[in-house]
Amino acid sequence: MNIKNLLSLLGEAPDGQLDHSMASKFAEMAKRDTNPTAKEVCDILDQSAYASLASGFTMIVMDTLWKQLLKLEAA
Repeated sequence: MNIKNLLSLLGEAPDGQLDHSMASKFAEMAKRDTNPTAKEVCDILDQSAYASLASGFTMIVMDTLWKQLLKLEAA
């Protein structure tokens, strides 16, 4: 699965998995021609953790996405 597909899936996540305010940010990222930065995903991850806006599973998915973006930026 590529990053754009994952962003789209996160953008369509139900409220029980990810709050709509965060899902809409992923939906916007999926529409771009370029990948989001690792910092953008980290910011969403931090906000979601702080305010309990995502399920544990979704937190793991976002963390994995963040780490993959860090690797891409380092390459």
